[in-house]
Amino acid sequence: MKFLYAEDAIKVLMNGEVLNGREQISKHHLLCKTLKLVSTKSDVLILANHKKSIDYEVIENYYDIRERHKKLIIWQTANSKRIRVFEFIGKVDSAGATLVDVDERRKLWLELWNQHEAKELI
Repeated sequence: MKFLYAEDAIKVLMNGEVLNGREQISKHHLLCKTLKLVSTKSDVLILANHKKSIDYEVIENYYDIRERHKKLIIWQTANSKRIRVFEFIGKVDSAGATLVDVDERRKLWLELWNQHEAKELI
């Protein structure tokens, strides 16, 4: 796990804590093995900068306690080695918006639409 990260990598945890550098990230991984990873899936991988070999990836991890996390990872490839330079983790809220929530927002949008010049709302 240690060499998956750049020496000066940054990792932002769900609680907002920022880990700076490969050593701090590695220590955190050793201390926090409470969740058992069941599966992982890459949602999207985008080549962001061809000259600097930088890719953005969004992945979703599924854990044994029926919890899901999304990660935004920025990868950099140098000397044929792909390493993480930035990582952000967020918990997925499976509840999402209900149809009632969507209907309420739609009503509000229509009220605003009718009160104002429509072109100004777009």
